[in-house]
Amino acid sequence: MKKKVLAMSLALAMVLGMTACGANGSRDSGGEKTETVKTESSGAEDESGLKVVTIGLNGTVTDVSPYHAPDVIAYPIEFSLYQNLFTTASVSSQELIPVVGKSIEISEDGQSAVIEIFNNVHDTEGNAIDANDIVFSAETLKKAATQTDTAYIESIKATDDYTVELKLTEPNKNTMVKLLTHIHIVNKEAYEENPDTCPGTSPYRLVSYTSGSEYILEKTNNYWQTDASKTPYDAQANVDRIIFHCIPEKTQMTMALESGEIQMAIGADGREAARFDTGGESADGFLVDTNSGSFSTVLLFNDTADSLCQDINLRKAILYGIDRQAIIDVVLNGAGKVNSDLASETLGGFNEEWLAEEYYPYNAEKAKEYLAQSSYNGETLKLEADPSNGTSLELIQSQLSAIGIKVEIQTFENALWQEEKVAGTGESGWDFCIDGVGGSLVTNAWKVKFNPSNFSTGLPQTGSQDTELVGLLLKAADTQDSADLDAFHDYLAEKAYAIGVYSPADKCITVDTITDICYNGMGYVAVSYTHLTLPT
Repeated sequence: MKKKVLAMSLALAMVLGMTACGANGSRDSGGEKTETVKTESSGAEDESGLKVVTIGLNGTVTDVSPYHAPDVIAYPIEFSLYQNLFTTASVSSQELIPVVGKSIEISEDGQSAVIEIFNNVHDTEGNAIDANDIVFSAETLKKAATQTDTAYIESIKATDDYTVELKLTEPNKNTMVKLLTHIHIVNKEAYEENPDTCPGTSPYRLVSYTSGSEYILEKTNNYWQTDASKTPYDAQANVDRIIFHCIPEKTQMTMALESGEIQMAIGADGREAARFDTGGESADGFLVDTNSGSFSTVLLFNDTADSLCQDINLRKAILYGIDRQAIIDVVLNGAGKVNSDLASETLGGFNEEWLAEEYYPYNAEKAKEYLAQSSYNGETLKLEADPSNGTSLELIQSQLSAIGIKVEIQTFENALWQEEKVAGTGESGWDFCIDGVGGSLVTNAWKVKFNPSNFSTGLPQTGSQDTELVGLLLKAADTQDSADLDAFHDYLAEKAYAIGVYSPADKCITVDTITDICYNGMGYVAVSYTHLTLPT
């Protein structure tokens, strides 16, 4: 099979990665609980002269293990502890930047790859990483089933101490790139000894934590990558200690900024952030960064015979009856954008012409017309999600009540929700649900929900048996041709199996002595890169 050697392009990617933060939105201007180090609002040295940054997260974090269920609140901690084989310079980039992986050969069709890792990789406890650990990491993530693309791993095997061969179930370079940038690498023995707080290969280790409240990370000073020219941009380790506080209450987050308890607020409330932005009443001494990442909140319908939502007229009635901008205004305080596709417009392959199309704008009268054409007869529909979407669920319930549709809300904690959200597999039998999706390309996002290979049912997450839908999806993913992308986008919208609700515009507020931040290849703040200028 013809191979495409990427060593030269990886070298170029490393150079690009060193400047990636400029492209991604930079700014120019397991142990027991220990006592938290107090810092001043401008950032500070502690008594031992270490640079310390304290960060507020807009929710509660209870799991930072390497293969936990997706949790965007936990990502800043997770990505500070664990590394992957490769990274990318931005959400939409497909150019691989070496991390644990040193070089790679990907077959022309993207179905197989030979990956060489650096021969000196070790975790923060000194445990060496070899090819067998790469195999273990990939197989453990696949078994956890918390990343849908691992379903495409047909085999992964070590061919020598520092080389592995990865083969997918189908040819797809985009899936290959996503896998290579999403598998956290750990030492097998260390993980089996302590899977919840297993050490990673990053420059930081977790030194203490209180689940749901506080996590403290410290730079180890024995990071395995000693060649600065090969250190990826998101592992620069510019601060010595990172303290994460979980602050789910919006006003408490900004109060913590003003009091000096934290120096950075990740995922800050949109309206609260406006006070700290240029011209705001609290702008002095603070900076606000806005990032439109890869994530979208989406709504999916159960298209099985067990649900009334198999009726396309009822699906369209619901979609026209939901005021997505009102949800953004309440849930995100205006800091987001109504979607024009299932996927965010920041992803590769998004056609800007879709922005001008009618994509189920709120229209109560049209909703009632479709409702009258449907088989709905006053039954109560089940709307489900994880608890973080509670406010959105309540708004949708109220909006649909106004057009005559009864809705019952049920939520599941994140880990259980991963089991419940596939139509036809859970015990709850939802009719429609709120979920999330991301990726680097629109086809990645589409496949997460609609490629039957991802699910034990052998059907899309919605349970649809529409073979034309799947055929259009696989063709678009294979060719990336604009006509094929349009064909799937149009078909999905017409059939109303799902809709993108909104893409949040994430707000990060910092004190102005944090002079530079950047975002990793998944669109989240790369905390270790943070540049902190200490007061003189």
